[in-house]
Amino acid sequence: MSTVGACSVAISGVAALCFWVAAKGHLPVAQYRGTEAAINFCENWAELAGILLFAFQCENYPIFQHGAKEHDFDMFWFVVLAFGTVAALNIRPTKDQSVLGREQSEEWKGWMQFMFLLYHYYEVGEVYNAIRIMITAYVWMTGFGNGVFFSLKQDFGWVRLLQMLWRLNFFVLMLMLVNNTSYILYYICPLHTF
Repeated sequence: MSTVGACSVAISGVAALCFWVAAKGHLPVAQYRGTEAAINFCENWAELAGILLFAFQCENYPIFQHGAKEHDFDMFWFVVLAFGTVAALNIRPTKDQSVLGREQSEEWKGWMQFMFLLYHYYEVGEVYNAIRIMITAYVWMTGFGNGVFFSLKQDFGWVRLLQMLWRLNFFVLMLMLVNNTSYILYYICPLHTF
């Protein structure tokens, strides 16, 4: 438990919120160039601080006790079939007809995330191997999507690479600082990064 991390997030979030209130209430945005960007930054930082404090509170000082996981194979498959039925009733054509287009790969990755959550929630060890294959497919599809983007846009610069690494790891790094956890706990991010 990292109380120091949570306190620093809380202090910086409150400072950002105070700056935002001061800038919003007392500075006409049109007169000061960059003030709107500063207000936007402060709003976003205050929101991030609130989310991180909520995560810290839920992990270390939960309002409700953490429940023990219970193996429920039947409920796992019931939920999968229920959501599969709803999804089948909402099928619509896509604009991109290419193989593994963005819409199709996003849909598949969404279903895989759903399966990861159900697997961990219901502790269904019987599907362990299938979940590992899905994690491998998820990482491959992310790499494939980035590779297609790089080849279409011809953007192989450091800026694009750093933006991608930032997007993959920023929130995980913040959670690590606040909850005092290790990077490998969020194993999907190291798999995507390295």
